[in-house]
Amino acid sequence: MLILKYCKEGKLYSDFNLLESACDVIEKYKAHWMEHEEDFVVDFGTENFINAIRVVCKRTNFNVVDVRFIFNEEIILMDEYYMLDHWPKGFGDIQEKLMLELI
Repeated sequence: MLILKYCKEGKLYSDFNLLESACDVIEKYKAHWMEHEEDFVVDFGTENFINAIRVVCKRTNFNVVDVRFIFNEEIILMDEYYMLDHWPKGFGDIQEKLMLELI
């Protein structure tokens, strides 16, 4: 299982080379899965990584059944269209909050 944990202690991903970074995570997961049975966990702290992973999964036809986003111990799943089953308050929503304030 690929566990993607959104938390303030997580790795910060720059917009530059973002898709390459997401692809690298998927490739590291695949290599890990070939040799280990335990979950592959990635802690991240930037909301841009959420959609980057979704896009890379779509581009590579990655089996989303193997992906779990975690936020505050809540599990968020992707469907076959790479859509999240729900989007909890506080989960990657800082840009939306900033835009709403500007409006």
